[in-house]
Amino acid sequence: MRRSMVALWLLVWLVPGSASALDNPNECRRIKRQIEHFHQVADRARERKNEGWFDNTERHLDNLYNRLEQRCPAHIERAKALRARRQARALLKTAAKAAIRYFTFGLY
Repeated sequence: MRRSMVALWLLVWLVPGSASALDNPNECRRIKRQIEHFHQVADRARERKNEGWFDNTERHLDNLYNRLEQRCPAHIERAKALRARRQARALLKTAAKAAIRYFTFGLY
């Protein structure tokens, strides 16, 4: 009995990424909040034209998406769709600014 308890204890503590860590709603929620926050940070870096800050933030966002994919497989499709929407919105915003400058001959 004692040996089985020791083996079970070792199994629980030494095996990384146990089944209880997968798809934990609290951890998934925390990672999604971090993703939302760092999207805002990336937008701020883009507005301030700081390429180093923007690149590092994008790299951190990629790490967060990888962590979300590993730990919350049920939420990854929604997160990918959210990221695609944000990228499309940023592209449209940039295109709109360029169009305004073009059609107003640089006055706006």
